[in-house]
Amino acid sequence: MLSIFLFASLAASAINNYGTSASTVVLDLQQNDASTTQDDQLLTNIRGSLGQLSSRYGGAARALAFNADGSSNGKSILPLAGQQLPAGGYGVYYGNITIGTSSPQNFKVVFDTGSSDLVVPDSDCSLSRGCPASTKYNDKGIPQKNSTTIIYGSANANGTNYVDSISIAGLESSNQGLVAIHDSDGVQDALLGLAFANRSLSGMTPVFDNLRAANARLYPQFSFYFGRNGSGSQLTLGGNDTSMYQSPNTVLVTKESYWQIAVDGMTANGNSVGSIAEGQAAVDTGTILTFIPTEAATAVFKAIPNSIPYNNSEQPGTTFYAYPCDTDESYMPTFILNGRPMPINVTDFNAGALNQRSAVDVGGAAFANQIAAIQERQNIEFCGAAIVGAFKSNSGMDLNYVLGSTFLRSYYTIFTHAHNGHGSSVTFGELK
Repeated sequence: MLSIFLFASLAASAINNYGTSASTVVLDLQQNDASTTQDDQLLTNIRGSLGQLSSRYGGAARALAFNADGSSNGKSILPLAGQQLPAGGYGVYYGNITIGTSSPQNFKVVFDTGSSDLVVPDSDCSLSRGCPASTKYNDKGIPQKNSTTIIYGSANANGTNYVDSISIAGLESSNQGLVAIHDSDGVQDALLGLAFANRSLSGMTPVFDNLRAANARLYPQFSFYFGRNGSGSQLTLGGNDTSMYQSPNTVLVTKESYWQIAVDGMTANGNSVGSIAEGQAAVDTGTILTFIPTEAATAVFKAIPNSIPYNNSEQPGTTFYAYPCDTDESYMPTFILNGRPMPINVTDFNAGALNQRSAVDVGGAAFANQIAAIQERQNIEFCGAAIVGAFKSNSGMDLNYVLGSTFLRSYYTIFTHAHNGHGSSVTFGELK
């Protein structure tokens, strides 16, 4: 009972409601224009998320960074946008920042709670070298005479470290470290990391920490709303917007590295999955899909009629699932966080439609033939699920969940740093 009262008191103290004592900035988030076809939607979601799984959470490779010497290393509301996909699906979300003073440049960045560095394409990183972004860093900052290498799945991004000024929706810092990458096979977007400082691959201070140091009235909190219809998405720096949510559920961070929280369990079709679903989750705004323990995924999809497991050659050890697109919301899996059920919305559970072409792309010819036979025999249209089996169960304090944007779109999500004797926390508010 003690822990219940502790969480209740933290829920009240960890949330700043636009109070006059703190500065707050709100940034709209937008969705990136994309030419993705419906056939490509599921494959795009899978590939984007697998890169994050590999580099961050110990899939094919872990993220590593080394410096040149060989060592490791007021509220603002910001509009967000995202990569729009067909049939109402949305990938990662973007917002605009400005870097530099004498020759300021505007960059479109992914605000990413799964990493801690500010990463932008350098002036010499062309499309042929893996940098499709139109804006390239002009190298006007102060070079740090060292570099950072990011291992991203099976690919690398190599960059030079700089210090420059940064501005986000009116909040400014004059000494922000950044990595300007020269070539990349995996990190195609500019990233602004919002995880804790000990996750910084370059060894430089994360952006939000610097903004707080430069703006004394900035409350140690930021919040996300990801619009399901592609509009109204926002990042709030220095607080949250209580008009957008209700019934907040505050979960203490168990380890300050990623925004790591405990998962008490899961239910499927109203029934508990059991102890195999207990674990630790990274709450990651920069990853699209949601990854859970493989055993828990087996139990979840066993409860969904006519669901089919399949594997993807790009990420051995992960199990994906196809399920009937018209599955009722009563079958949707629910996460238990801080003792409370937190379901995933039935719309967000759908990562993309499956047809003959897309089934071959994501699961191979044998899987595509299996889908086609069932579709012909039972007249079932299949979709790919946004939940993927990828981790071991009962892994202690090791991560075995990644809660990506497909889950977070169902909630207003508030990230609060430790302050005034209260620990760091993540709050999930039901959308109004």
